[in-house]
Amino acid sequence: MKRVIGQSVLVMLIFILQNTVFAALSFNGVKPNLLLIVTVFFGFAVSTNNGMLTGFFCGLLCDIFFGSYIGVYSFLFMLLGGFGGVMARFFYQDDIVFPYVTVALSDGLFGLACYVFMFLLRGRFDFVTYVSRVILPEILYTLILSLLLIPLLHKFNLFFVKLELKEKESDVSGNT
Repeated sequence: MKRVIGQSVLVMLIFILQNTVFAALSFNGVKPNLLLIVTVFFGFAVSTNNGMLTGFFCGLLCDIFFGSYIGVYSFLFMLLGGFGGVMARFFYQDDIVFPYVTVALSDGLFGLACYVFMFLLRGRFDFVTYVSRVILPEILYTLILSLLLIPLLHKFNLFFVKLELKEKESDVSGNT
């Protein structure tokens, strides 16, 4: 329960940071996707289900505040949280590069999905311009910030892992 509360508070703080501080620090209208970093991180560091649940709520925040339709961002973030969990099965958890590669791939997939849902279906076919002016700069910006954010998320996760172990130890010693 403490992890759920902690992750919920973290998601709210990251959402606020992404849409205030980093919106002001955008380059050519492109800002980093911090919620995607958090979603993918919890997918590979905790579990696929945790990543999907975190992604659903991150996407729901985006849907409520910025989406034209409720559910598009929720679905995309949920899939990317699951993608982080699936990618964790193919790499060692201790691999230093893995989280960053997963974030970059996820951000690219997110950008492509946004292009399909928000531009291609409306008859806007300038794919090369969208990739060069939106997707690639966002991947780069998100990747740079993930170098700072992922180590902090590891410490956050480690705190809750230790807390859960202490609770299990006290339950075992209390039951004997």
